[in-house]
Amino acid sequence: MTTRALSRSVEDYLKAIYGLSDDGNPASTSAIADLLEIQPASVTGMVKRMAASGLLEHVPYRGVRLTDAGATEALRVLR
Repeated sequence: MTTRALSRSVEDYLKAIYGLSDDGNPASTSAIADLLEIQPASVTGMVKRMAASGLLEHVPYRGVRLTDAGATEALRVLR
């Protein structure tokens, strides 16, 4: 398995989403923004890019969930 090089910012998002969604519920963009101490609009932009790359699924007004690939990367970052 090859691991792709992820930016520090993407790694931070993966860790935040992993932690916020550990109860099985999607992580809200506002919760991600609060945790990372950034503006919600910035979260929305990054979430769209990460969804396009297959790391997460974004359901507008519901939140985000890591895909299997995203969860794998999040666990790699956390180790």
